[in-house]
Amino acid sequence: MVRHKLRRLAAAAVATALVVLLLPGAAGAATPNPPILVSPVDGAIGAGTSPTLQVTASDPDGGNLEVRFEGRVRGATVAGGTGEKFAVVVLPDTQNYTYNNRQGTITAQSRWAVANRSALNIAFVAQVGDLVSNYDQPAQWVNVSEGLKPLDAAGMPAGVVPGNHDFDNATGAVGLYDTYFPVSRYASATGRPALPATGVSTGRTSSARTPPIGGT
Repeated sequence: MVRHKLRRLAAAAVATALVVLLLPGAAGAATPNPPILVSPVDGAIGAGTSPTLQVTASDPDGGNLEVRFEGRVRGATVAGGTGEKFAVVVLPDTQNYTYNNRQGTITAQSRWAVANRSALNIAFVAQVGDLVSNYDQPAQWVNVSEGLKPLDAAGMPAGVVPGNHDFDNATGAVGLYDTYFPVSRYASATGRPALPATGVSTGRTSSARTPPIGGT
């Protein structure tokens, strides 16, 4: 009796396995192949103002594909855009210029941005963290603060953020950062007005005290 039951169970298991193997599996759709340019050829000149655009597109699964062409005027930053070009100046890690009498480099960078504001249409100057090397050294804060003052004097849209060298990483206390770079320092700059700080000021908006921003 037991043998008959075992045989029936084994037969049922085999039948179930065969059914599973014979059922068609769900085919995963493959990504279409990259299109191949036909015309006009890459870098072609004299194609006219209304060229015929043609590519070869194929689907590994044999399905139909819809091809759509998108273009922009050469030099435009956005498709169909007509806005004027502008520049953003980035001042990373000024920390190593805040000691050993190297603070003149920060001043030179600031003056360069001011002097080239019109020629390059500089819209914003962003200091992206690590203003100083040691957050608890007042002399370093004085040096970076004075070095960036040409931007203030020119009303240059600018902002700073605290890097991991600019506050106590253990407690999140910013101390001297808020002393030398409060929101009020940037409130009158031409551009987006500063907002009340929720943590520490970025000059343009506000930023949480952590996580650290900047280099190591």
